Amino acid sequence: LDSPLADMAAPVDAAEAKSDTVKFNVGGRVFEVLREPTLSLHPGNLLHTLAEDQPGDEPIFVEANPDLFPYILDFLRNRKIRIPRTVSKAAVLVEASKLGFALSERQVEQEELPTGMLVSEFRSRHLRATSRISETRIHLVSFAISALTLQNP
Repeated sequence: LDSPLADMAAPVDAAEAKSDTVKFNVGGRVFEVLREPTLSLHPGNLLHTLAEDQPGDEPIFVEANPDLFPYILDFLRNRKIRIPRTVSKAAVLVEASKLGFALSERQVEQEELPTGMLVSEFRSRHLRATSRISETRIHLVSFAISALTLQNP
């Protein structure tokens, strides 16, 4: 006798079962993200669509910048992106747009260093540059002396 309960107890095919996480291969780097709540909070973007179409555990290849991708994941988790001053805000916005996220500039915060740190950073860089210039001059003078010595034995 076939029973409706017997169908419910049938094992689910492993290929049809979705994992709790999804892996994205971005430029050779693999990022693992929760389907719920991380991806499900933002339906309609490329990552959500790709994850819905991928039932297995194999990483999904995403054509994106692997250095900027973690910031996109931050948006999925926090609804805001915080980037260091060394990262271009415009680049993050373009990358997000390519992946189907319509972010405003207000959703991307760029850290700023206090003014005092900027001055000390400038001084440090200036001192290093001045030191390299002095070393270069010493090498040039040494080279000129060696060349003159070889010409006039």
